[in-house]
Amino acid sequence: METALALLRNDNKLDEWHDARILTGQSISRELRKQMDESDIVAFLLSPDFIASPECMKEWNYVKSRSANDKRLIRIPIVVRPCAWLDLLADDDIKALPKDGHPVTLFDSRDTAWNQVYGGIKSVIEHLNATFTPKVNFIEEMEYTDFIGIERLSLSELFVFPTLAHVDAQTDAEYAAPRTIRSTDELLNCDRALISGEEKCGRTALARSMHLHLIEKRSPSLLIDLSDISHRARNRLFEQNYQQQFHGDYSLWAAQENKTIIFDNLTSDPRALSVIQLAEETFERIVVMTTSDEYRAYFHDEHRLAHFTHLKIDTLSLADQEVLIKNHLAAADPTRPVTHGLVDRMEDHVNSIVIDNNVVPRYAFYILSILQSRERYMPGDVSITSYGHCYQALIFANLVRSGVAKEDDQINACYNFAEHLAFALYEHRCAGQTEAFDFDEFREKYTARFYIEDALMNRVTSTPYGIVGTDGSFKSDYMYYYFLGKYLSGSGAVGRSELASMCDNTFKQDSYLTILFAIHHTGDDAIIDEILRKTEDSLAHIQPASLSAEETQRFESLVKDLPPDILARKPGQDGDDIDENRRQARVIQDSLSDDQTNVASEAASASDDDNDDRVGILRILKNNKIIGQVLRNRHGNLEKTKIEEIIQVVADSGLRLVNSVLADEEQIAQQATYIHAKTPELDLPLVQKLVEFVSFIWTVGNVELIVQAINVPAVKDAVNSVVRDKGSPAYDLIGYFRQLASAPQLTMSERDRLASLLRDHDFVFVRSVASLRTQTYINTHRSDRRVEQAVFSILNIPGSRRHVYGARFQRRS
Repeated sequence: METALALLRNDNKLDEWHDARILTGQSISRELRKQMDESDIVAFLLSPDFIASPECMKEWNYVKSRSANDKRLIRIPIVVRPCAWLDLLADDDIKALPKDGHPVTLFDSRDTAWNQVYGGIKSVIEHLNATFTPKVNFIEEMEYTDFIGIERLSLSELFVFPTLAHVDAQTDAEYAAPRTIRSTDELLNCDRALISGEEKCGRTALARSMHLHLIEKRSPSLLIDLSDISHRARNRLFEQNYQQQFHGDYSLWAAQENKTIIFDNLTSDPRALSVIQLAEETFERIVVMTTSDEYRAYFHDEHRLAHFTHLKIDTLSLADQEVLIKNHLAAADPTRPVTHGLVDRMEDHVNSIVIDNNVVPRYAFYILSILQSRERYMPGDVSITSYGHCYQALIFANLVRSGVAKEDDQINACYNFAEHLAFALYEHRCAGQTEAFDFDEFREKYTARFYIEDALMNRVTSTPYGIVGTDGSFKSDYMYYYFLGKYLSGSGAVGRSELASMCDNTFKQDSYLTILFAIHHTGDDAIIDEILRKTEDSLAHIQPASLSAEETQRFESLVKDLPPDILARKPGQDGDDIDENRRQARVIQDSLSDDQTNVASEAASASDDDNDDRVGILRILKNNKIIGQVLRNRHGNLEKTKIEEIIQVVADSGLRLVNSVLADEEQIAQQATYIHAKTPELDLPLVQKLVEFVSFIWTVGNVELIVQAINVPAVKDAVNSVVRDKGSPAYDLIGYFRQLASAPQLTMSERDRLASLLRDHDFVFVRSVASLRTQTYINTHRSDRRVEQAVFSILNIPGSRRHVYGARFQRRS
């Protein structure tokens, strides 16, 4: 047989092995198993002795079972002597060699028999060489997801295509009216694409997902990590990567048309650009991934990339975030029903960390890590809240990946170093120094006071993991605020003094985030009391709005013309419409998030000399977010009276924000006159209507912000107690909105509370706002049809006038 296959072997089309090649001292069974696992073709020389051998039959059955899962593995029975080979094959759907299974020994010329064996094996090799199937271990590598967690869920289960925005080649800014790409197929319409993004934005996940997509479509594709080219010969780089990723002959694969190559991790290494240029000779489509920092530093004006379309990975939209959360919930526990209420709770948890505080960007990595740390890595002690623990899990994972041992002594040494570094950076900022922070000087002073091994210091500053850059800056903002808050919360009088000063300036992002993390690191209630006092003092000259009929009279003309069923859908309507309505609601939320970003920017530019009311508004908005985090994470060690106090401070301060507009009729009139003077083509009555509409949105929006801060299921009894004590329309609306916000689905309890609200406050504003909020909930949650009908009855929405939400609302608006 070796003689017959010599030509295939000499042409490098065949690399053969048999057990006579096992060396003395090697394990026969282990080496046999290894070779069978690595082979594309396994040939068995069938004879009576083979069939009678238990070891041979064991090998036969092993390869047979393996070929059932690996369609590429080819078994070839070669009948060398007469035997019961037909019974052995039984219902096996494979052919035997020589032709028709005629035994080699019965041929008049054995050369004829072995020539038939040669022809059969050659045709199998040609088939395999022209079959470009991916290797199993490579697919497993592509499917691997890199985020904090125990479960290793596959990329295909989780992936959500990011928003890719076109970037102007001249200014490197997104187009004023962003042109976006929202799918892999749309991206593949670009012959040349350069995609940049921040750390953890999902560049590698996008590259892998695109590669897997092309493999599934049987479109020739190659994925190359440009950070791994230093030791490879560039002229064979494509072939070497192909052989790692696919079976089959590279020269045949390379001869195909419409090939795609995806380059991940473009760096400043000059060899990387030369590889891309080389690829332009062979590949019809090229996609390149790089970091935003690398792009700005090295490729902004690189003429060799001028013909590439530049795209930037944006943060996920809220609609995409919901899809990601659904994917995670379904993949993590397939037995658990993924209800709208469950998704709402997960979204609320993620939003309170990612969006509301602008600490980390809304990238898939952070969202999945937060979900995993919430479910799998809750803190083992009470020295840190679950909120702070989410960030601790991210930091811990970075240190472990950089080579820091999980033992307490190494982790504690790293944390101590990071805390002192954060405070040194803070002092440097406060001093207003123009020169760069001297990281070398800091390390010298630190090592004079504390023991830390050089190797450990190197791991803290390692690339790409670690937590500190070579210039002493933290690799992510959340790391800086996490460790600064940790340092100040545990440094005695110095920390208390600095935190007290920051409590005056929580409308500024630096102070706000530091206070936020400090609260999560300490059990000292003094900071909470100081925040509550500052919140109560803000806009103290304005009474909280009661949202009575008298206060909201101006809105009557605005809302009385709205039909009662403006947002209504049919009870029990198809879930597809519910999902679309949820998507539309998140598009609106995204625009509101942009408004919050503008408020944050305004706060960052605010100063002590600004108008007191302006500073007071910004301070209340920030403080209520801090207080909301206190309720979420510290309610277990706060007395009931303190929790009720916190709820009332949040509600009263939010209602003072409402009254900052409602209480000043003259200012509203002046605003309308001013707008009319700037745009005289608009009628003054129309302008007045617009100003009324803005103040209406301001009013309802601030009620929702109050609900967002106090919507903690564990303190619902405290909320209800405060609502009962106050009894005003505003507080009753807050109580009803909070119950809706935390309800997995509508029940008769919500129906009864709505009926009570409308019975106690039966005037236009309350009825309209409660109706709009309730219909919005019904549009976005699947509930019992009978309960929905009962609710619509209370809202006076006749069954014949129930309409689909989306089209009707858009038409009305």
